[in-house]
Amino acid sequence: TYTSGPSAVGASAASSDNTFHLLTGDWKQAAVVLHTYKGKSWTSEPIVTGVYAADTAIALDSKGKPHIAFQDWCTGTVYYGFYDSRGWVVEKVALGVWTESPKVAIALDPKGNPAVAYASGKRILYAAKRKDVWETTDPGSADTNGKGLALFFNKDRNPVILYSQDGGLECVWLDGSAWSSHTYDAGSACHALAAVTNENRLYCFYSLDGVGLRLLTADMSNPANHDIDTVSFGVSAEQIAASFDPSTGKPFVSYFSQDQMSLFFVDSSGGTWATELVEEGIFTTGMAMLCDQNGKKHIFYSATGDIVHVRQP
Repeated sequence: TYTSGPSAVGASAASSDNTFHLLTGDWKQAAVVLHTYKGKSWTSEPIVTGVYAADTAIALDSKGKPHIAFQDWCTGTVYYGFYDSRGWVVEKVALGVWTESPKVAIALDPKGNPAVAYASGKRILYAAKRKDVWETTDPGSADTNGKGLALFFNKDRNPVILYSQDGGLECVWLDGSAWSSHTYDAGSACHALAAVTNENRLYCFYSLDGVGLRLLTADMSNPANHDIDTVSFGVSAEQIAASFDPSTGKPFVSYFSQDQMSLFFVDSSGGTWATELVEEGIFTTGMAMLCDQNGKKHIFYSATGDIVHVRQP
């Protein structure tokens, strides 16, 4: 199925009632659009117009309501938005943010308070909303290459940030009152990444230069406590999307390889990691993944200006 028009897929999430929410930057309309699917058809709602979203992110609160973040390419403004009885409320988190490859991520703490991570130059900044005021913190790590970013809260209500850099996959987390950090695969260039969580477990798929597609499994309270496996050797992945299947207790991933101009799906439901070709001869400008209540996987990607929705048989 196709949802016509958008030029980028930013992120996606699924609510408890099996409703899909897909947030995109639509450069044809100069808008950020929320696409919603309830099992039969898609509806599309422009949230903000007059913007050219370079990256988007979405998270659901305890009531299944979406919260969003995105960065406008033209002005460098980082936005946060949520839906209440008045409709969509959109706020400015940061102004004039410049980076070669804009990235944003969003998460809600256990009380439902939003937080946004974003790239500014070579640094990753963390902004949290407290008493209706956005407060920005520099966790103290630098040298992001802008190819991947993720944000979560652990069981201790502390933020955990993952991002790619030319010297490895970096993780920074708030440990009490101070920020700690750990580098995975130090010395090797990390490219695209996609991360998901289950309870206090973190799963991050990432593309490592000269190695292939890797999977980090870490304790979110102490991310230095981790395991790393190679999911697929020798592949390059310019874009990655991932999700988690509650029925199997395992994460799964899809990726786009520019070298092969193809989209692949990878999972370990059979006991070992297996790769399946989804579509070839394409060039994607964004992708995302979901798992529905029946354990079926869904891939969303943008190609030739359209959003394509691929369902697992």
